[in-house]
Amino acid sequence: KLSKVVRRKGLWDDVTTNTLIKAAVTAGDFDVAETLLANHTASPGAISQRRWRGGNHPELNDKTRGQRRGDHPNVEAYTELLDRYAKDGDLESALGVMTRMQRRGVPPNE
Repeated sequence: KLSKVVRRKGLWDDVTTNTLIKAAVTAGDFDVAETLLANHTASPGAISQRRWRGGNHPELNDKTRGQRRGDHPNVEAYTELLDRYAKDGDLESALGVMTRMQRRGVPPNE
């Protein structure tokens, strides 16, 4: 319900996605985290459309503070879910996240 309100008001962004996925993972609600990851992470094409002049889009820079230039804005969300699956010993799901990252062009962070 919250996601519908946030989206309808035009407030949804990469920080929202990353924060809600982290909250879902922390709560152990992997179904919600997976749904958010599937429905609200940016594709490489969507990111490149927001990048002007070599990545200097002010919106992108404000919302990705703390990331290295060139990092996918949702890499934190993928990493959060991947890390929790691995720590819980669910290697099949962790591998699934890694496969999706590769398929969607999301390089791993350090």
